Amino acid sequence: MPDVTPSEEPDQGVEVVQSEGTLGVQPESASTALPEPLDTTEPLEAADDFGPQPDVRTFLETWLEANQTRLGQVYRLQKEGAKPQQIADSLSVNTYNFVYNYRKQISAVLDGATPGGTSLARQTARMVNGWLARESWPDAVRSYLTALAGRLDSVANNPQLIEKEEAEAAAKTEQAEKAGVPGVYVYSLPHYLRHRVDSLTQRTYLKVGHSATDAQSRVDSQSKSTALPEDLVLLRIYPTDDSAAEEKEFHKWLEAADHSRSRPKREWFLTSTKFLDRIASARNLTPTLVNDDTI
Repeated sequence: MPDVTPSEEPDQGVEVVQSEGTLGVQPESASTALPEPLDTTEPLEAADDFGPQPDVRTFLETWLEANQTRLGQVYRLQKEGAKPQQIADSLSVNTYNFVYNYRKQISAVLDGATPGGTSLARQTARMVNGWLARESWPDAVRSYLTALAGRLDSVANNPQLIEKEEAEAAAKTEQAEKAGVPGVYVYSLPHYLRHRVDSLTQRTYLKVGHSATDAQSRVDSQSKSTALPEDLVLLRIYPTDDSAAEEKEFHKWLEAADHSRSRPKREWFLTSTKFLDRIASARNLTPTLVNDDTI
């Protein structure tokens, strides 16, 4: 298995400054519907007595309003009352499950509510720690964000939650495989999902293969032969009767985009479900989401 070393989150593209006596922000210049919304897959934990003071929250709202990353885009569209599918359409994204994750990150920042899922908590902690490392925050804001990052880290490293999530993902994988739907199948390992190979693009190693009938026996055979350290997690199925031909098309697209293979002739690519969904849309295939890839 390729060695994986997680890297830092990207810069969020906003410079924060403190004006005399106030909190201020200076911005940087410059569909395919899924079967079920994922709004309840990672419930937010109650913030109890934790949360920003009103002036800190106002500052962060202003900062998010000026933020030019996807987080800021979702925040502004959400304020306008756009629904998840409308947000995805506005941002030219084929699937809309990502909107719920950004909403939870926004709630974490503005309300102190921590995501119940370990991976999203880990991603949010990295995001906040990145802000702390790269921005000049007012003392009150820095103190709050530092405390928030600590709370998020505690959720991300909770062994009971990790075990529970992996068991749920395994159950969904098994159920989908037993259905025997022919198509292109996308798998990964929990380690690759929790620790992205490239945090800047969020790419990680995904296995893009196909099954004409029985995915379960094919995966079991491959797992035993390659001695994988974890059970594979099924993320997507792109149903099609001509699964072998479509698999080849997916591989051609991935190679053309320099989403490299882990090894020659292997089905593991350094890519993302976002890009795979785009390929599926171009191929007129409708994705079936089995597991959210932020497990």
